[in-house]
Amino acid sequence: AADVEPGTERPAPFEATPFGYVHVDLRYLARLDGRGEYVFVAIERMTRFAWIEIMPDRSAARVAAARTRFLTAFGHPVHTVLTDNGSEFTDRFGGDVRVRQAKPSGRHAFDRLCAAHGIEHRLTRPYTPKTNGMVERFNRRIGEAISGAMQFRKDPHRRGTFQSHAERAAFLIDFVDAY
Repeated sequence: AADVEPGTERPAPFEATPFGYVHVDLRYLARLDGRGEYVFVAIERMTRFAWIEIMPDRSAARVAAARTRFLTAFGHPVHTVLTDNGSEFTDRFGGDVRVRQAKPSGRHAFDRLCAAHGIEHRLTRPYTPKTNGMVERFNRRIGEAISGAMQFRKDPHRRGTFQSHAERAAFLIDFVDAY
């Protein structure tokens, strides 16, 4: 076998899974008008169906509600959801990453929603975002799209990309529609 330079290894392909395996994550959006926002991102593995929702915070209840709206928009059975270990998705760490539990308690809003729909909720290993690489790559594409849309209005700090939250949300929705 040929020697491979460190950092150039190709990732292993995803395990073969039937239609309905969804990768989910949140992406932080920079502050506008003094407040930041988050993008809830869900991508189905086989079809690459992508769905986003802009939200003002990352509370567990808000994320679970976004997930419900995704299920409606997707319109097909989902059997597995893969997320990271963020507090918006799990109570596995109870707020302290150093205190590990083998499994989530099942009382978290996201876990209850999964259970109600017969969906397995899988978690990535802590500090390994590449495990959920499909959605991480899409998050990077969102960032690249925002950077590419730079409209440096008369702002010496180059923060004038969008005039409002509504303008940014419309841009992101158009981006996902085009995807």
